[in-house]
Amino acid sequence: MKKCLPNHTKVLLVIASPLIITLILFPYISRELGSAKEIHKQWIDSLISLQDVAASRGEFPVSALLIYKDSIIGSGYNTFRKLNDPLGHAEVNALRNAFEKYNYHQFRRLNRDSLIMLTSYEPCMMCKGIICHHEIRHIFYLKPKPLRKKIDYCFRNLRYYFKIRKIRAE
Repeated sequence: MKKCLPNHTKVLLVIASPLIITLILFPYISRELGSAKEIHKQWIDSLISLQDVAASRGEFPVSALLIYKDSIIGSGYNTFRKLNDPLGHAEVNALRNAFEKYNYHQFRRLNRDSLIMLTSYEPCMMCKGIICHHEIRHIFYLKPKPLRKKIDYCFRNLRYYFKIRKIRAE
């Protein structure tokens, strides 16, 4: 008789394996900002200026720029403390700023290969989600998250899959 693994073990294998592989391979597949020819010095200066604005307003000093074909179409910095907004991350605010210039449908028609998200700090899980959702394919950051934070994110993601439940509407 064939033995089956319990469901939670299957979930662990399916989810943990790619996470562990990602953690191991990440240093080899991530691109360093210093070697990226498409990043202009004035963008980095703008990023640092926005970071200083966030710090001067009592926010965690993180900033982001959304760039399309060599033009900044969105900029933002952290506002979650001042506005008491859990979504007030720099990357989300940069995207909101771009949406003030382009409506949703115009933004969706932009060439995805020409979009760049430039941030002062490696994006968190929430910001990675919105970046992936809007198909921003090029992401560069000045400062990486510590490895322990990346591992913590992996465990948070794993806990999510253990806690999520499908319900039936009857």
